[in-house]
Amino acid sequence: MVSRALLISLISATAAHAYTIGSAFSDPCHERITAAALGSVSIDLSDTDDRRPPILESERRLAGWLRERLGEASIEQPAADERVLNSLLIGVRHPDVEGWQLRDLASIRSLQLDLDGQSAHFLRSDTDLDEAGNVSAAAKSRAYMLSLIESSRISYELGGELVNVPTWIEHYPDVTVPLVEAVYLLAQALHALQDSFSHTYRGDDVAQVNVVLTYLGGFSPAWVERTSGPLHSSFLDQCTAPENEKAVAAATRASAELMAATVEYWRTRDRRSVELVLERWLTVHAGCNLDNAYCGSPTFTLVEEKKRTGGCTEVPGGVLLLGAAWLLRRRR
Repeated sequence: MVSRALLISLISATAAHAYTIGSAFSDPCHERITAAALGSVSIDLSDTDDRRPPILESERRLAGWLRERLGEASIEQPAADERVLNSLLIGVRHPDVEGWQLRDLASIRSLQLDLDGQSAHFLRSDTDLDEAGNVSAAAKSRAYMLSLIESSRISYELGGELVNVPTWIEHYPDVTVPLVEAVYLLAQALHALQDSFSHTYRGDDVAQVNVVLTYLGGFSPAWVERTSGPLHSSFLDQCTAPENEKAVAAATRASAELMAATVEYWRTRDRRSVELVLERWLTVHAGCNLDNAYCGSPTFTLVEEKKRTGGCTEVPGGVLLLGAAWLLRRRR
């Protein structure tokens, strides 16, 4: 009989494209980074409170559950009420699961093998080739973030209206949660920004992108690192690994900057601050390739060392999902 631990390891390896989301078998990386960023930013929607119904007790319970999952007694942000917190933390989870339960392998597989969805995770698709592929992949992800932020501004101007979002809460039936749409959309942009730190090799200062990784095609004969880019690295997804501390700190700082710039944009209609944040963290360093170890990226050196010592895997999620589905079928 296939062990539960093996099945869980297969599913958890695929359930998040980059920094993991919280579950019984994975760290809530995206949620922790977002909550930490919120500690230095005010998302105060009190000027539109009269356009929304009062916060329900069920929303307060959900916020408490999310805080508990983060291991946080409280989040140091008095202006972030429970509804804002829920909107951020559920929104930042959304690109990885879109409300599907992690055990729903068919839906998760379809989501993660969507070639058109790689911009949500700051990854190359199969058309982002050679050094130009770095620029095109980064540009598509940047455009994706800007489109979400633009939609969030429109929603804010409409009064910060609520949307009912089906979501997956571990150990509970599927629930539908009222979220502030503007904040929920911002959180999805934050997800892509955070992924840019675990789906790239960067330089010593962690500010510029030296190369964008690819998630699909690792077992395809068409995949060649020199043209397709390096494969997604499971080790870089580990936000609690000491070696990744610098990248996680940068992801947190970038998230706080994008939050603050977006809130400013909502109120001023001036998007320059948003664009400056994305330029600061997502600019591609020209001339980086396999021949020069991606401009001497310490991330590349770290991943290569982990591969030699068995601390890093490069396996496309779709293959693991198929394996997990097969194991489930075998257990019936």
